[in-house]
Amino acid sequence: GTDGGRITDAAVALPARGEVYRTDTVTAPPPRADGPIRITASSNRPPAVLWHIREQLDIQLVRIGSAGAKAMAVVRGDVDAYLHA
Repeated sequence: GTDGGRITDAAVALPARGEVYRTDTVTAPPPRADGPIRITASSNRPPAVLWHIREQLDIQLVRIGSAGAKAMAVVRGDVDAYLHA
């Protein structure tokens, strides 16, 4: 929907998982478990800042396919961040 030209609703489909995420159905992810910070980023062109972060923090790089799948992994709580630059 729109409200004065602003986006108010959105959806992301992940056909391979048989899932659709919609504004009205998404809930907060569960609390984060202890351990390394789980980050996903482009496998083909990871941002240069990723390597600087890796030197400073305990991170686990998680490989995930599409941008939509990466974003929804954050929504589900499967990863802590999607780094895109």
